[in-house]
Amino acid sequence: MIKKALTKLILFLFIITLQTHLKIYALSDNSQYASLAKLWNVTNDEVPKLLAREKTLIEASQKLKPLLDGINFCGSYIDTKSNKLFINIKNLSLKDNITNSMKPYQNLLSFNTVNNSLTKLNSTFDKLTNLALQYNATNYIISKQYKVNNIVIYLDPNDYGRNKAFIVNAMQYNPIIKTSTSNKDQPKSTTLESTVIEGRNVSVYVVGGDWLYDHAGNEVCTAGFWISRESRNDQRYLVTAGHCFDNRFANPDGSQTFYTRVFNLVDIGRMTNHSLQLKDLGYILKENNLIVDRPFVKSVGRVARESPIIGSLPSDELEAGSNLCMSGAESRVKCGYIDALDANINFRDGHYVEDVIITTIYSTLGDSGAPVYHSESDDPEDFPDRIIITGIVISGRTGNEEEEVTSVVQPINTILTDDFFLITAN
Repeated sequence: MIKKALTKLILFLFIITLQTHLKIYALSDNSQYASLAKLWNVTNDEVPKLLAREKTLIEASQKLKPLLDGINFCGSYIDTKSNKLFINIKNLSLKDNITNSMKPYQNLLSFNTVNNSLTKLNSTFDKLTNLALQYNATNYIISKQYKVNNIVIYLDPNDYGRNKAFIVNAMQYNPIIKTSTSNKDQPKSTTLESTVIEGRNVSVYVVGGDWLYDHAGNEVCTAGFWISRESRNDQRYLVTAGHCFDNRFANPDGSQTFYTRVFNLVDIGRMTNHSLQLKDLGYILKENNLIVDRPFVKSVGRVARESPIIGSLPSDELEAGSNLCMSGAESRVKCGYIDALDANINFRDGHYVEDVIITTIYSTLGDSGAPVYHSESDDPEDFPDRIIITGIVISGRTGNEEEEVTSVVQPINTILTDDFFLITAN
């Protein structure tokens, strides 16, 4: 009898412990701050304080920028956890001038003595870019990274033979070379049932982070965000990566129709315009009245939760070292740091994109086109999380070490050109 009662007690305690553990895990995983907490290796409760700290560091950095010339300095970067704004300086005699001009933020400043000025770094960047073109290099990224005060080149070891001449000649400029494998040669293609919904009286919401499908029902890429034009405010376009276009599914007019999915496929409209050179962008025109262009982004993965888009942030207002997050259809919400705000990327299929952002965000096949954003919510009571769009994911790479991941971002300022504007939830 005692043994039976003891067994029941142990079982009861096990169930209670398991339920408590699962509850805590679920609350942690479903918090609006979960992805940033993982990035910073802190609890969810600490994230609002770090977001507020990062906002102050960015304000300080924006004030600092006009004070730094290209001969005596080489940019700056922030470290949110250490609460520091690091300034790369060649001429230490100018340190006091900077400190005195930054009085409200003096306690945040830290100076790094460096060898390369920004002028030299810019020159080396241009020379290496020209060398890559001269030697017909492929599948590479060339980036200016202030934290290491050098040019960092990412190369895929599978392309060593073709890139050998470029590598040999590049070494005269002493760049940092990182090996990383590209995961963007083709969009992800997973075939699902492809019955199309037509003529039903339903509303279908499409938000950033949703899957995009082709006519065969393949999961192809990720929906980015909705934009419109000043000249045609009645038209709505869904932004995604240009390489999501697949000639195999092209319409007679040269466009491609993309779909979302409820239970079956629902057509969104045609990608009437896409680019693979200089920019990697695709614009899907909303042509189905069932589709509702919703200016939100999918947030925490385990709960059907969405964050409102309240604006955009161009690359010249971002800071090296600050956080960015993405909402990918495959990887869900992932966050990372900005490594470089000025980089060029060449893909194995030949297209070349300039002025991209390099981050440590993890992404994989299927995440192309995913919205990239910065959180604006440093108040725990501010829910759901409000976000600022900074661009879309156009490529992901994985390095030798598990933690060495890179995602390339097409900046929002290269997307909202001409008379395009971002549709927001404001």
